[in-house]
Amino acid sequence: MLEDVDHIEGITSSVDPMILDKSEDKDSDRYKKCVAGLERLQQFKGKIKDIVAEITVDDKSIDYLYDLIKMLTDMGINSDITTVDVAKNKYYDFSNVITMNNLVHKTDKVKAIFKKIVDDKLNVHMAETLLP
Repeated sequence: MLEDVDHIEGITSSVDPMILDKSEDKDSDRYKKCVAGLERLQQFKGKIKDIVAEITVDDKSIDYLYDLIKMLTDMGINSDITTVDVAKNKYYDFSNVITMNNLVHKTDKVKAIFKKIVDDKLNVHMAETLLP
């Protein structure tokens, strides 16, 4: 692909915190997608300027968020964090979640994780917006 174009400014791949959860089913499509995304970002590091891991976090994966972003930062990969959203209607493209069970709530624990990410100056796009 790179040989066919003069320039690619950036590439984004999904890498979710569940990739660090040792209890996660390694055969699940979601896990395999995250591994493939991480491998893709590593493959293009140094060849494409803006390498970004798109991270979607929910209440089950929040505990792995800091470690994932630290690992990515150490690898020279930027991160963009989104939290799970509830579908607004049956045609909502950004979510198929219909209950509030998996949402990340602004608890003291979550605020502390986001504050540590910001304080440690990890490579996160618009990190300052993580804190209320």
